[in-house]
Amino acid sequence: MSIHLGLFYTAKFHRFHTATFKKLYAVAKQSNVRIVSVIRRDYPGGVSYTAEEQAALRRLASTPRSPDTEVEMAAFMRKHAHDVYHFLVDFIEQAQIPPAQDSRGGIILAGWSMGAASVTALLAH
Repeated sequence: MSIHLGLFYTAKFHRFHTATFKKLYAVAKQSNVRIVSVIRRDYPGGVSYTAEEQAALRRLASTPRSPDTEVEMAAFMRKHAHDVYHFLVDFIEQAQIPPAQDSRGGIILAGWSMGAASVTALLAH
């Protein structure tokens, strides 16, 4: 995963990127809070899915729901959760984030729009 102080998201009618969160960054700085936005896989600036992962996602998206597709999607999301977990562990170690105590230290994990799938996967697995 790539660390990027911004977020890029394209929707049908809107395009959201770092400028969308400009006010949030200013408030965070005043509050001594660091915001780290992680670019989702296959987004500009992020790590691409492998050809096998892309094929699996296309197949899952175009195949009717079944017990087999449920198992395959769960495995895909479990791997994604594993990636998010290891990113967080590495980031906490490298940035030397102290454990939460009172109103200092620790992390808050949030996912916006499709990024919520990453948080949900992490919590589920």
